[in-house]
Amino acid sequence: MVSAVGGIGSGASGTGSVGADSELAQLHKKLSECVNCESATTLEGRTQIAEISTRITAIKDRQHRVELTTAPPEATPASPTAKATDGTLGTQLDVYA
Repeated sequence: MVSAVGGIGSGASGTGSVGADSELAQLHKKLSECVNCESATTLEGRTQIAEISTRITAIKDRQHRVELTTAPPEATPASPTAKATDGTLGTQLDVYA
């Protein structure tokens, strides 16, 4: 079984998480069909399997980059000069003088 792959996800689809997940599901199904097909051992079949695998990897990489850019930044450690943030600075009186 050898068929064209160009129609899946070409264009503006896949830009959102739902679109990308849908496209991934379609590509995984298509990949499964290609791998389990009689033509999987032919040059054309192996080429199609490689193309689908490459597209799956590209979509996963794109999703990962989006997750990294939309993730909240980690809490930055406090600077060494900001030690007295608990309200004790200036509350003690030196009576020895």
